[in-house]
Parts: sequence; C-alpha cells; structure tokens
Amino acid sequence: MRIGMILDVGSDLADDLRVNKEASALCGAGFDVALLAGHHGSEHPPEETLDYGLKVSWRPVPAPALGRRLMLALSWMLRPWSYYRQWAGVIADFVERARPDVLHVHDLPIVPTALAVARDRGIAVVADLHENMPAAQVVCMRAWPIWHRARFHLTREYRRWRHMERTVLRQCARIIAVVPEGTRRIIDDYGVPADRVFVVSNTEDETTYDPGPPDADILGRYRDCWMATYVGGMGAHRGTDTAIRAAAIAGRRIERFKLVIVGVNPAAKGALSRLVGESGAGSDVELVDRVPRELLSSYIAASDACLVPHNDFEHTQTTVPHKLFHYMMTGKPVVVSSCAPLKRIVEATRSGLVFRANDPADLARCLVELHENKDGCAEAFGRNGREAALGPFAWCNDAATLVEMYRRLEAETRGPPGRR
Repeated sequence: MRIGMILDVGSDLADDLRVNKEASALCGAGFDVALLAGHHGSEHPPEETLDYGLKVSWRPVPAPALGRRLMLALSWMLRPWSYYRQWAGVIADFVERARPDVLHVHDLPIVPTALAVARDRGIAVVADLHENMPAAQVVCMRAWPIWHRARFHLTREYRRWRHMERTVLRQCARIIAVVPEGTRRIIDDYGVPADRVFVVSNTEDETTYDPGPPDADILGRYRDCWMATYVGGMGAHRGTDTAIRAAAIAGRRIERFKLVIVGVNPAAKGALSRLVGESGAGSDVELVDRVPRELLSSYIAASDACLVPHNDFEHTQTTVPHKLFHYMMTGKPVVVSSCAPLKRIVEATRSGLVFRANDPADLARCLVELHENKDGCAEAFGRNGREAALGPFAWCNDAATLVEMYRRLEAETRGPPGRR
C-alpha cells in the first residue's frame, strides 16, 4: 500500500517527533510511504530519502498574487483554514507523481483541501489530529492583539472551527487522535463510528528516544540545587505561570530550590520575567532560552522533579505532550496538573504526583512532598515511570496500532479480487 503523507513543515522536519515516529513505523512494516513537506521559502532539496526509508518531496507553497491575497485575507477572517486552499495544486501534483492509495494528512487545517483533491481521484483520507485544533485556537487567541481577539469572538471562530471539523472528519476513512479523551469527543460530539477512530499517542521508547550522555556542565551547574524542571513551549495553556507562582511558595520551604524553565522564546521572556518579579519567586526561578534538542535531556537528567503543569483548557483536557514520556523514560518523578490525560497516565503508572490545575499552592505542596521523599517515594516514582514508558506506555504499542489500522484499511480499499 502506498501512503502519501502531507505536512506543513514549520522549520525542520527533524523537529516533528510524531511524524517521524509514524513514518518510520509504517516504513518498517513494509508500507511505501512518501511525504509532501510544504515549506515557505526554506532551502531544501526537491527530493530526498531519509535513512529509515521515507521519501520526502519538499515543495514551496506558492504565495498568491496581490488581488488573491486580499481575497484570501478576507476569506481567512471568516474561514481561517482557507489559507490551505493554496495547497490544492501542490497536493494534486504530489498525488499524480506519488500515486498514493491513501492520503495521511497531518493536522486538521489541511484536511479540507486534501479531501477535495482526494475526492476527485477516489483516494481515502486519514486525518491525523496532532491536537484539538478548535480548542487550540482558543488558547492561541489569548496572545493575539485586542482587535484580533474581538474578531475571534464576534465571528464565533471557535464554533466555525468545530463545524468544519465535524464536516470533514465524517468524510475521512480513518481518524487518529493522541489520547482516548480526544477520540471520545470525535465519536460522541460528531457521531463518527468508533471503528474509524484510533489512538496513536505521543509515547516514546528506546527505539525513538535516546537521551545520550548528559552534558557535564549542565549537571555541574545544578548539582547543589533541588531542581524542578519544565522543558518545552510557552503559551497560556502550558502552565508556566502556575509553576512560577508555585516556585515562590516552594522556595520558602525547600532549601536551595530552583525551578528551571527551558525553551523560553523571546516573545514570552518579558512576561515571564515580570511574573517572576511580581510573584516574589526571584532567584528561585531560572529562565533558559531555547537550546539545541540534544541538550534538553541533560536538563531533565539534572532534575529532581519534572513538570507538566498544564492549565485547565479544553485543549489540555484532550492531548498529552511528548515531554511527559521523555521524563518517564529518563526515570524522573513527574508532577502534573489534573488535566484528564495527564492525571490518568500518572495515576495509572504511579510515576508522580498530581496537583489541581491552575493551583500554585497545590503544585508547591507536591514539590515539597517530593523533596521530603518519605519512604523513598521520589525514587519509586522514577522507577515506575521508566517501567511504564518501556511497557504499557511504550511507542511500540502505538506503532502496532497504527500499522494494524493501515493493514485493515488496505484490505478494505483493495476490496474483492477484480475490483481494482
């Protein structure tokens, strides 16, 4: 079976852990996988084949002419996903060259355009929902200018995203979400048959996550601290604000306490620095700029506790980040908020503590409890997490789900002898 993946590449394909893991699993299972990687002016070879067998077609997405740009801007205000109509010709050309039996579309915004191309050619579409996109728009809106937020509310953008999502997902042959909480909303809210919806999570295992030897300078820098670490992106849903406020409390009860937030982008640094000052956290918090990916695991290795402090949004109630499994793989105790997927996984694996989302005092309580380490709970949480990340929550299980989903889809699309 030939699988044609479609991805809007933000910067570097290597940064998309999920896409690489899925493509590698499918190539390893014998599927012929090609990826259309749309980019916006970066320098890439037109074609390349990655070491695990994925064939990548790098294609620039054409910028529209001035008149078209004005129409597109107006259309975008009413239908934000209309930007991806610019992809129609690129996807059609990819289909003609790669001749896929199915299009595997990474994330919701490209699905309407891919469906339109696939429908004319009788090709099945698989929608791989990296996140709950309608809910993600609500989170992103928090950082927008006031006029943009006003437009979001006046045009009922969230409802329009949900309507679009409902319409296109009902037309897809298969739908993939990252957690069961995500599949339930698709089945219950949209009436999609349960046998078309699958969970392929953001798990890791020894085949996909190799932390390598830790950086000695980073280990030495924090050797005398009791260190809680958050690594990853910024944003209203990430809970870094809750973590900073918790640090102001925990720092008064834990000797040599240090909260280290790694991956701070320039846009977020000012606001986070002000919050550090206003909360009274002071030197108990260290903000670290973005670092090369290979150094992230060193910060984790230097830690006594690792955080996923997600605030309570619809979005965070229906997703789980890779970082949770990175922490667990490294054998570190985790502290997570009570958002449903995080709470479910951590309680099931006994890999850490759960605090009430958006509650800095409760997060500080968990940090103090880990620091006290009664009956060796911190070490036990770390051991349990690693065992779970290599066992029931290992990537090999999700990879098997993905491969089996495609084997069944292949049997369906092939049909009885003589039909193809």
